[in-house]
Parts: sequence; C-alpha cells; structure tokens
Amino acid sequence: MKKLLIIDDDEMMLSALSYFFRGEDYKVVTSPDGFQGIELFQKHKPDVVLVDLSMPSIHGLEVLDRIKNLDRDAKIVIITGYASSEVMQLSIDKGAFAFYDKTMDVEILREQVEKAVEAPKVRPRVTFKAP
Repeated sequence: MKKLLIIDDDEMMLSALSYFFRGEDYKVVTSPDGFQGIELFQKHKPDVVLVDLSMPSIHGLEVLDRIKNLDRDAKIVIITGYASSEVMQLSIDKGAFAFYDKTMDVEILREQVEKAVEAPKVRPRVTFKAP
C-alpha cells in the first residue's frame, strides 16, 4: 500500500485530504505541525509528503529543507492557498517534486501524487568528463 504523509496546520484541509487519499487506497499519516511532521517522516518513510507552505510553527520551505536533508530523494509536494510564481519556483529549486495551489481541483493533486509515487526512487547522477 502506498504511504502518504500530509503536513498542514489547517485541520479541515488535513481531514479532507486524508479522507480523499484513503479512498484512493493510500495509508495516510497526518500532522498539523511541521516539526511533528518531520518526526513522522523519519518514523513512517512515506512514498510522498504533502507540505503546507504557510504554518505557524515552521514554514513549509523549512520543512522541505529538513526532510531533504534526511532523504535527498524524498518526494515532496508543496501545497498552499497563497500561490505565487516566485514561491513555486523557489519550492521546485529547493527540491519539491511538485507545487499545488489549494484552489485547484483535488484531481490535479491526486495526479501529482501518483506521478511522485511512480517516479524512480533514486535520481540518476550525471557526471561530466573533461575532454
């Protein structure tokens, strides 16, 4: 069974996403706090992590950085209700697999999560040799 960790301080969003993905045959672990979410990541080793961008205890980009420090191949989708092209680009530059605006259809999020699950666990290393 696919494992999904959802980190979001909005309890209604956490509950709705949890319900939706359980219906899609995911084992779902949730956290309303970024620090606890990092601990749950270490404990459960989920296939994909959804991280809210704006949380009171720790910013979502900091959660992204900390999880990537634990596992550089972690597949993280940043979710937010306050999307901007700058923040989206920064998230991707920091290693997010995808970026989801909460105002979009949840089916788009499901597709992003599925793509993350199916993506290779280890990114190929590219090396260049001097001529």
